Amino acid sequence: MDSKLFFRVVHPEGKGLWYNKDAEFTQEIVKLDLSCANLEMNHNEECTGGFSSCTDSLDSLFDWFGREELFKLKENGYDICIFNSEEYKFHEKHKHFLFKTEGSLLVEKINII
Repeated sequence: MDSKLFFRVVHPEGKGLWYNKDAEFTQEIVKLDLSCANLEMNHNEECTGGFSSCTDSLDSLFDWFGREELFKLKENGYDICIFNSEEYKFHEKHKHFLFKTEGSLLVEKINII
């Protein structure tokens, strides 16, 4: 499989917005009161095994989070990161990509302020 660039909101402590690195629902997205908190992100087998939700373009990430929300995320320690990965798949039900974080290369952190 060819490598591909992916965009993801990342916390340096591994806190996910929906799930932590142990696949436990954290409700962080609800606590931060983000508009996408109501998006269905049910835990399912397709998203396990080290795969994380992402987009394949910065524009698509902006479809998930508005400008003010990105500022709120930054204030709470999150960054927008670009990863290069050779292991990825498309989540048909939710219409977004998943990439395997282990073995992926962090290409860049984007300054959102």
